[in-house]
Amino acid sequence: MLGTILFVTTPAITTNVAVIATVLFASGITLMLWNITTVSFRQRVTPDHLLGRVNSAYRLVAWGTRPLGGPLGEWLGVRSVFAIMGLVSVAVLIPNRRITEHTLTDAERDACHLAAANEASTRTS
Repeated sequence: MLGTILFVTTPAITTNVAVIATVLFASGITLMLWNITTVSFRQRVTPDHLLGRVNSAYRLVAWGTRPLGGPLGEWLGVRSVFAIMGLVSVAVLIPNRRITEHTLTDAERDACHLAAANEASTRTS
């Protein structure tokens, strides 16, 4: 998550191309690791029959809002948009504090129980 914050706030803080390029490179690596982790977890805890819907909703929010950056940049200025998105990224950290190893394990266990119950009900139908 820190990579995301650096990724979006650095262009708001500096115009130094070398600094921005270095931060974007390092942040790109952390974003790649974040995507691997979240997609793997999402696929593991989401029931099979809902995978397409959950994945499409996630992508709609993650990618569907990207075109808003252009008009916002025209209206507020490019650096302002980066600063605002940095604040939004920090705000996302607040609910993430509740995500612990315990809650992830519970979600995985609940998903397994739900899958087993669905499979059992399918067999009896």
